[in-house]
This record gives sequence, C-alpha cells and structure tokens, in this order.
Amino acid sequence: MRYVLMICAMLLAAVFCYMVLDMVMQTGNDVANSHPW
Repeated sequence: MRYVLMICAMLLAAVFCYMVLDMVMQTGNDVANSHPW
C-alpha cells in the first residue's frame, strides 16, 4: 500500500510541476508579447 501512495504522490507532484511550468511559460509569453521590441 505504501508504494501506491508513493506513486500517487509522485504523479500529483508531476502534474503540479507541469501546471506551474505551463503557467510560467504562458506568463513569459505574455510579457514578451507586451514588449514593443
């Protein structure tokens, strides 16, 4: 049972990291597009 909890925790961490990275990339794109250069 411990292994299942560890796998679930790793999956949740991976999804969370993916969402954070996606949000950061989207913000970076918005900032880059808002600059005149």
